[in-house]
Amino acid sequence: EIRELSEDYASPPPSSKTAHSVPRPLLSNILSKIRMRVVKHSSYKVVWSTKNTGGDTTGGVDGRSAAVWAPRDLKVGVLRQNKIRLCIGHYASVAENGNSLEAPALGCLLEITDKTATRINTNNHLVSALQAYFPPPERFQLVWRQQGVDKNALHVWKPVPSSTRFVALGMIATKTSVPPPVSAVHCIPSQFVSLNEPSSQKIWQSKTEDGRIGCLWVVGSLHLMLASVGSGSLSFGSGVDVLKTEIFMDSLQD
Repeated sequence: EIRELSEDYASPPPSSKTAHSVPRPLLSNILSKIRMRVVKHSSYKVVWSTKNTGGDTTGGVDGRSAAVWAPRDLKVGVLRQNKIRLCIGHYASVAENGNSLEAPALGCLLEITDKTATRINTNNHLVSALQAYFPPPERFQLVWRQQGVDKNALHVWKPVPSSTRFVALGMIATKTSVPPPVSAVHCIPSQFVSLNEPSSQKIWQSKTEDGRIGCLWVVGSLHLMLASVGSGSLSFGSGVDVLKTEIFMDSLQD
């Protein structure tokens, strides 16, 4: 069963330059040209690893080393104005017997494409779609923290959507107790979420600072990272998965 620390954090408010404006509604003929699809991603940066955790190279009670990764290089393609990949959570990987940690091989994220834009005809449809249908969370809830040395503590945060119309797929990790900015991750429409329970695999566990067991999991078809406190299975509903690998935004209309 997943148990969360009873600590909610509101991220610092965005500055006037980055504040989210109220999105303009998009017409159905525009929404029918804006596509969300699941894509495999290959560019990551390390957010945290078990190096310097607890004074050894593994840091885990199971003898394996672990790392948490954030996706990078989210602008793709020649027409950078019409396509972007969204961070929907972080990813985890493990290594056996002191082997080198490698970036996630199966990690996927969401790519949003505005098929109305061309080299000479750009518009703000993609920006409006992101604001309306893939907003940042309202705040974060701290799920797990593990004390480390040399400022290498692990904090795992669950995004809390602004309303029930949206769902967070993954979690975000930091090295400090300061919550990440809400702009670090996107939520998705709840209509795009499958009602089936996603697959889950526990890949690493370690003792927390108060002696409890904390676990890292790989969940769903996007292979996102979730964390839990306790050595048991994830409770029902802890993880969610996307309904389809490709969806056009006009399917949201009644």
